Amino acid sequence: MASRFDEIGKLFLQRRKELGLTQEQLGEKVGVTKSEISKIENGRGITFSTINKLSEALGVSAQVELRPISSVSSDVIHYIVMSLGLFARKYKLTRKEACNYLSRFKGLEFSIENYEAEHQLSLQECVDDMVAICQINGGNVNRTDMKGVDNTFEFLVEYITAKVVEWLIRDKNIGLEEALLLFHNSETFNKLCEHKTDMYIESPAYVYEILKEELSRGTIRGLTD
Repeated sequence: MASRFDEIGKLFLQRRKELGLTQEQLGEKVGVTKSEISKIENGRGITFSTINKLSEALGVSAQVELRPISSVSSDVIHYIVMSLGLFARKYKLTRKEACNYLSRFKGLEFSIENYEAEHQLSLQECVDDMVAICQINGGNVNRTDMKGVDNTFEFLVEYITAKVVEWLIRDKNIGLEEALLLFHNSETFNKLCEHKTDMYIESPAYVYEILKEELSRGTIRGLTD
């Protein structure tokens, strides 16, 4: 929310300069001090009332969109991430490939929508159900040997992934599938999956901060690469 207030403040600043007004002159128009205008332009002290007054003084219109906040249980997130991880290991895919495949052929959508029934099955049965749904929708993968998997590494990656996805849903107000695709297609996730970076032994909060920096640079490419 703070970042959105920053954006609002910058828009007011831009409009004030377009009109050639000083902070003091704008303050006089809306009945506040110069320092108060400075705070607003820096994203602080902004209320709906403030937005309306400044919009009127600057000759612009303001539109507020109220949307329900996306909320997904952490149990659902962990279940989906573990299923995705097992699917990737079973079919010798990277997690990015697995995530994109399951999204494209509706396996993720099926698992999310049918969580209440699916999570009562074994994880292997859940993966088999996703595979069946994907095959119905045109997907095709071949089972491979899962020997030699580093279970500790896999567990830590999945734990961090579940937490990061949970925070993406909360902070960006997006759905579970969108959050999974966003993270799995990031450079941050690629580094998390490399043993040599040792990122998998860091805290989820540390990894999330790195992802947020990547998001701020706008360097995450298309979600079907």
